[in-house]
Amino acid sequence: KLVQKGYKVAICEQLEDPKLAKGLVKRDVIRVITPGTVLENTMLDESRNNYICSLYYNGETVGLCFGDVSTGELTAEQLSASQRDRLLHLLTDRLARYDPSEILLNPQATDLTELAGFLKERLHASVECLDESLYEDPGAAAQRVTGQFGGRSLEELDIVDKPALVLSLGALFDYLSRTQINGLQRMNELQLETEQTAMTLDLNARRNLEILETLRTKEKRGSLLWVLDQTKTAMGKRLIKSWLEQPLLSPAAKRGAGAVRQPPAAGPGDGAAHRHIRLGAHHDPHRLRLRQRPGAAVPVRRGEPPAWAEAGPGRV
Repeated sequence: KLVQKGYKVAICEQLEDPKLAKGLVKRDVIRVITPGTVLENTMLDESRNNYICSLYYNGETVGLCFGDVSTGELTAEQLSASQRDRLLHLLTDRLARYDPSEILLNPQATDLTELAGFLKERLHASVECLDESLYEDPGAAAQRVTGQFGGRSLEELDIVDKPALVLSLGALFDYLSRTQINGLQRMNELQLETEQTAMTLDLNARRNLEILETLRTKEKRGSLLWVLDQTKTAMGKRLIKSWLEQPLLSPAAKRGAGAVRQPPAAGPGDGAAHRHIRLGAHHDPHRLRLRQRPGAAVPVRRGEPPAWAEAGPGRV
């Protein structure tokens, strides 16, 4: 309840054996839970990603990145426009698409007064303005980014010409390193968003087309997602939602997505209903893998194969 209201919750644990300790047992904060860094399945909606957003604005350009700590997904983009209203329009569209639970801002981003109204009316995200010192040294931000991706250079990551994006990533990694003592190393792949990879659907288009919810009731039932979503796993629900929100433009990418959607051939005695029951009975392996640290992982029930074994390679 505290996290849902936007509060941060610190988890403190003993760091030594009480039988061997002399005097008070040493304790320390091992993790800080925030709305955008929740890992517990009971606090997450399996059908949607739980994004934390890092936003950097310098008056002309916006660096944006969206990370899901529970799955390890990380997407980034640099936005620019000749007119301030156009830039604000692009920014609000991206925020509405990803619907983050937590947003990190640099101090200059507070100059976007229209953004504050949008966040209050359309999103239910926790907002935090980080210290300006995080953004004063581009070299330090670049080091945090390259260190996070195993020493790969900005050229190899294809972000050397995107300084605002690098600063937003650097701030995100600094924040996560201070709140998530373990698990940050698993966020090791970066997906760059461009207007050439996916069709741009602004907020009004998504709302009028009733892609995720209906205009009248604001519910999933009756929307395009409700009609098409026949998935049986949490991974599949999140994937089809992302496909509908960001329709692919590349023919090669479309063929790849079609290969993933192709259902496995039914064998003797392997009816569709039976296969779907088996798929829906398992834990979410993407989120379970990211939570493999002492005392956090939930065991799979004995005798049950993992969901990805039932689905087959590339199928959800």
